[in-house]
Amino acid sequence: MKQLLALFILALGLTCRAQEQTFTLRGTLRNAQPGHALILFDMTGGDFRIDTLRLTDGRFAYTGTCRGREQRTLMLADPVRQARERAKGKGKPTVLYGSFDLSLFVEPRADIEITADAETYPLADIKDARCPMNEDYAAVRHAYAPQLAELNRLHTATNEARWADDSATVARNEARIHTLRAEIDSIRLVWIADHPAREYAACLYVTTYMNAASVPQLEAQYARFAPAVQQSVYGRQVLEKIDLNRRVVEGSPAPDFTLADVMTGKDVSPADYRGKYLLLDFWGSWCGPCRASHPHLRALYDKYRDEAFAIVGIAADRDKAVIVEAARQDSLSWPQLCMYEKRDGREAVNKSYNVTAFPHEVPHRPRRHHPGHLCGQHRAD
Repeated sequence: MKQLLALFILALGLTCRAQEQTFTLRGTLRNAQPGHALILFDMTGGDFRIDTLRLTDGRFAYTGTCRGREQRTLMLADPVRQARERAKGKGKPTVLYGSFDLSLFVEPRADIEITADAETYPLADIKDARCPMNEDYAAVRHAYAPQLAELNRLHTATNEARWADDSATVARNEARIHTLRAEIDSIRLVWIADHPAREYAACLYVTTYMNAASVPQLEAQYARFAPAVQQSVYGRQVLEKIDLNRRVVEGSPAPDFTLADVMTGKDVSPADYRGKYLLLDFWGSWCGPCRASHPHLRALYDKYRDEAFAIVGIAADRDKAVIVEAARQDSLSWPQLCMYEKRDGREAVNKSYNVTAFPHEVPHRPRRHHPGHLCGQHRAD
């Protein structure tokens, strides 16, 4: 009897814990059309999961699971519009000029209510008693609603001009898009400055502006946040970024690492290039600008490799076979390393070198008795 009681209590506890990990999304999408659906993306922890939220008379309800506070992305699927754009583009690539997704923070036991209109999506009202960041996110979006609406209209018009080879319209629209994005940035930065005690202010700063900021700018912004925000996960990320930026500056010792060349399997380290200028090229097979830069790097390598110059590629691809094939296609003859290779007790190489965008090139000159010193840094987004 005691065993049965213990098993019952254990089962009850597991059920309660499972219920604590659920959250609910519900709401209304006005002016929803037949075929419309809301697509929920979950990319937590490097995974990629998709769920479809079906609409019934414009209403939707969804129950999901999470392991604490996590982020989700909610997009409106409009098959009629998508088919129309595919027909106009006739297989040509589409450039993303607008902003079409809604970001959400979910937590265990959260009950989040969303009210939006299909004609103005992704603008939405969000009610969430558990996570104020969702309501703040919606408020900031509403603050730049006119700019966002025009930006999304220009997305379609500019792609249509590109498909029609109308370069004059593309140039005119892109100039306007640049202005609209600058206006949106100004509104966001004012909101951050006016809300130092709101965690979303730190979240918005970290995800939008932190990577381009200098150490003095980061320190000044961190000081403006309220103490509770400084102690939040986003406040701690600002502190971490300050530390990283201090470590990776011109003239400082280059962080050391050892990773395997995916071509040969041999270990490669900056220490192997003592006495040479070494260019670390952070790239990815999926990154168009990265691949477009490779002819330039090949020319640079061919010109100076006999003059104490070397290149090592560090690819942001988890599958080493993909790196090998991309390097073969681009005729890269220097070592290629995998950014995601794990070495016990060693910090990830992209974090050590403060790499936050691709392509990213870090040149340094290793000295006789040290792995190396940075002699400059160039970033191309």
